[in-house]
Amino acid sequence: MLILYIASIIFTMNILKYYLNENLDTRIRHEIEHISSAVKFDNNNFSKIRLSEFEETDLVELNDEAFLLQIYANDGKLFLQSKNVELFGSLEKEFPAIDETYFFIESESHGKTLRICYQKLLDENSKQIGYIQLAIFKTSFNNLIQNIFLINLLTFPLIVLLILLISFFISKKTFAPINKIISLAQNISATNLSARLNFRTDPKDELGKLKDTLNDLFERLEIQVKQITEFSDNASHQLMTPLTAINTELEYLLNGNHDNEEYRASLQVLKEQTERMIQIIRTMLLIAKNSDLSTELKTIFNFSKLISQLVNNTYKNYKIELDTEQEIYLRGNPEHFHLVIQNLIDNALKY
Repeated sequence: MLILYIASIIFTMNILKYYLNENLDTRIRHEIEHISSAVKFDNNNFSKIRLSEFEETDLVELNDEAFLLQIYANDGKLFLQSKNVELFGSLEKEFPAIDETYFFIESESHGKTLRICYQKLLDENSKQIGYIQLAIFKTSFNNLIQNIFLINLLTFPLIVLLILLISFFISKKTFAPINKIISLAQNISATNLSARLNFRTDPKDELGKLKDTLNDLFERLEIQVKQITEFSDNASHQLMTPLTAINTELEYLLNGNHDNEEYRASLQVLKEQTERMIQIIRTMLLIAKNSDLSTELKTIFNFSKLISQLVNNTYKNYKIELDTEQEIYLRGNPEHFHLVIQNLIDNALKY
């Protein structure tokens, strides 16, 4: 904002200078047209056609609005000089090559800045035989520019302060939602996942999209944490049953003497409960490894063969009658199907 303000001042000052110069040049062109029409050069003689033109106040008195006039030949011979030039002091004669109707320059003379215009002085054959030199003071011009510069200089600290206040307000308003996001992110925890961003935003702008994205992220995190908690609770509950059974059997074996059949029966219970624990842990590992089963790569396998191998290897000591169609093929993960069928059989045998 500060750079834009400084740039606007520079731009405005240059535009102002340009239009003030144009205004001066317009005044000079208007006056020099009247002067050129009031003189003529005929038969090597310079003469005034309208004397009243040279008696006007602007060519007589010396003030900030005065015109300084000199008409002279190509060799420097002076034909005419306005009365106020005598009061101001003679102007330095210039002999510019004029390609257009008017030729403008700025010059310093007697401590004053002048805007000077030159026009060709033509004879009856339209041949250039001299110059019409008309100057005007740039005092008012310079004073106006200086006053505007001083005003800008005096108001600059106030403008800077205003820009700082506006910038502070805009930045505070802009970053307020971001600060809320930071504060929420710092305070959020596994026990405080229900917090959501609730500041007002346009859902189409960047902050609105960021708020919706983060709220969606918090929602998914909350669901995941709840699932993990439920999974942990269920796993703990499932593991406690076989562990309790194992502990009971071990206490039974350690307390007193038992015959071989009793030892064999207890060891069989220990083996079954250990296998159950292994199965539970295996289930936990599969679930943890495959959080999104719908996205994993699936293969085609022989489901009939999987069931036969499971029954014949794992449950060979049980009286299970197997009756399945041959060559049943499925698409999926064979380990998951193995786990499901084994759980079904375990529950059938137990209950």
